[in-house]
Amino acid sequence: KKGKTAKTSEQATCAVTGSEVWPPFPASDLKMILTTDVNTSTCQYDISLAYQPRGDGLYPIVDSPTAENFFGMDPIEYDELCTAEGRLEDGTVLTPEEHSGLNEHYNHFVANMGFSERAMAATGIKNAGMDIVPCGQIVTPFPHYGIHFWSATYEERAERACYTGGGIFCRDYSEQCTEGGRKFQTNGEGIPTCDDGSFKNLPKGASFVLDGMPFPTPNGASTNVGLHGLDFADTTGDPRNPLILGLNYDSNW
Repeated sequence: KKGKTAKTSEQATCAVTGSEVWPPFPASDLKMILTTDVNTSTCQYDISLAYQPRGDGLYPIVDSPTAENFFGMDPIEYDELCTAEGRLEDGTVLTPEEHSGLNEHYNHFVANMGFSERAMAATGIKNAGMDIVPCGQIVTPFPHYGIHFWSATYEERAERACYTGGGIFCRDYSEQCTEGGRKFQTNGEGIPTCDDGSFKNLPKGASFVLDGMPFPTPNGASTNVGLHGLDFADTTGDPRNPLILGLNYDSNW
């Protein structure tokens, strides 16, 4: 029809980025407070992000877990609740293709706080984020909060999009049909490395989750975030210990 242009099949495919799985929520919901302490004489800084759980059920499950019960309810009931909204039946791996971002429990809520100009100049960090994940993720299949510190603003990260097939994680590098999708570098090419071949900006022993690795997802890259790196040994340790992740997008952390 006049005035309208139909999308080609490739344009429609490239538009499937998984952005819908990141519904934002206001930082004020959790009374988030961001604090930065910079020591200019030692070139060191401390950044902390504090929050207060609501306890009113607005974000389900996450306020209930304890050190003795990570699920906050009967584990079987928890698995059934999340599986009914898209998790695999064994309850150990999430199903990216069925993660619509519109579920009550199997969802991934995100809040962001920007840094002051002074803090950005002193630390290189521009944005802090809090994730609420009631049904867990691939390597942490229990309800939890996640805290991220970014060298990119929220607006910059919103431009990071890859072809996902409707799930959370990017498809293989060979399937990406935009330059932005290829900048996730899921094939590993172009990511800065050290003299010993290990990746820069990751803790010792960690690696980025690339195409073809024995992992429950195509790789470790996701829209609005980047390519995840981690020490695989950490995924089998005590789940009460924080899991430390690194990120890459377009050769930047």
